[in-house]
Amino acid sequence: MAGVFSESYSWFRRPVRTGKADPGCRKTQRKPAPPDQPAIAAATVVADTADRTISALADFRTHPEDCAMNDDEKAIRQVVDTWMTASKSGDLATVLSLMTDDVIFTVPGQEPFGKAAFAKASQGMAGARIDGTSEILELQLLGDWAFIRNRIEMSATSPGGSVHRSGYTLTLLRKEKDGQWRLARDANLVTTKKEETLDRQ
Repeated sequence: MAGVFSESYSWFRRPVRTGKADPGCRKTQRKPAPPDQPAIAAATVVADTADRTISALADFRTHPEDCAMNDDEKAIRQVVDTWMTASKSGDLATVLSLMTDDVIFTVPGQEPFGKAAFAKASQGMAGARIDGTSEILELQLLGDWAFIRNRIEMSATSPGGSVHRSGYTLTLLRKEKDGQWRLARDANLVTTKKEETLDRQ
């Protein structure tokens, strides 16, 4: 505070201007302020980020399957593809290898069941011709766990007739100690409809 009062006092004691130039007073030119280096750097970063974002979006529109997909996501999608291929070819051993030992399946109208019950039910379909598709609608990674939401269309044809199944599944996968993703929990909400031949008159 003392410094403020001393500056005010010296200001009041300055000589009064009389119209004549004060020889001790010289007009000075204000130097231009130096460029704001941090602001320039920030603007450069923003422009570079915007350019990278636009390039990434353009690349995504051209090749969406290759963008924002890490190794875990690719491995999980491979599990689904392998499962479908093995199911169509009747390769039960491969299907069983894609699930954990403590897997739990949940389907409407039944108590939850595990790996052994799944294998037994599959063996009962030996000889049936299976076809279908699986579309992943959502995939989320949660550490060593992940979930996928699928839309499934499946048909099984045997000498006794044909069965068509369609609907949605919600599947939890777990990354195990060997680094492999396997199906651990599965809620199957597909509906089953027996295909019949209708006689037209």
